[in-house]
Amino acid sequence: MARYSEDSVHKDGDVGSMLFAVRKDTAAATAADGDYHPLLVDSTGKLHVTSSGGGDASAANQSTIIGHVDGIETLLTGIDADTDAIKTDMAAIEVLLTAANVDHAANEVLLTAINTDIAALEVLSTAIDADTNAIKNAVEVMDDWDHSNTAKVTNAPAEPITKVLAAGALTNGNTADIISNTDVSNATGSRLYITAITTSCITAAATLTIEDTDGNDLLQVVYTATTVGAAPTYHMSFPTPIKVAADNKGVRVLSTTAGTPVIGCSVTGFIM
Repeated sequence: MARYSEDSVHKDGDVGSMLFAVRKDTAAATAADGDYHPLLVDSTGKLHVTSSGGGDASAANQSTIIGHVDGIETLLTGIDADTDAIKTDMAAIEVLLTAANVDHAANEVLLTAINTDIAALEVLSTAIDADTNAIKNAVEVMDDWDHSNTAKVTNAPAEPITKVLAAGALTNGNTADIISNTDVSNATGSRLYITAITTSCITAAATLTIEDTDGNDLLQVVYTATTVGAAPTYHMSFPTPIKVAADNKGVRVLSTTAGTPVIGCSVTGFIM
């Protein structure tokens, strides 16, 4: 038997042992189970072999595989197209988000301005309410008087009243009653109307506030060092009387002056 080295070149005339196989066009056993068995070939000399269920590599199977591969390629092409579309959509979303952030910043600026305006409106509304109340008080006084400044008597005549607060020291932040609540409540009527006020300050500059006994300001008189020396007494008359805001309330004087000025006051009016 001829022997050759590994990877020797084939040439004519080489001698060796021939491997025989049995032609069997349809593969079938020629020996019992457990016996030696020759190799089997078909009518074209192809060796019969077993497969793992996939069948032989026939043209039909190859076409099927190619069809599957083509289907996969089609799916991949579709996936690529979808991925590109997603990228495009993401870019558009980023643009929208950027614009939304810009709009949000603008909205914050606008809301801040709106809040500022609302605060200003609240202040204005408070001032309007105060002015409205003052107008109401003035209208009420006018309603109680006709064009000749004569009291409209309904079910009771007006009761005149004049009270004098003798000159005396009044320290800063303190008050002194001129017409007390009792003076008003003891009268036939219940509401005080003021027709004249006289104030004097004879020792020092002072700021005097005439207010009702609930602390509502009626008027203010300021004495400077010059006015104290030249004209220590002020007299004020009101053709349209000042109406005190509530029933059974009198008037008082408040000193808001550093030091202790010596002051005096008188109030004239009527109660009805």
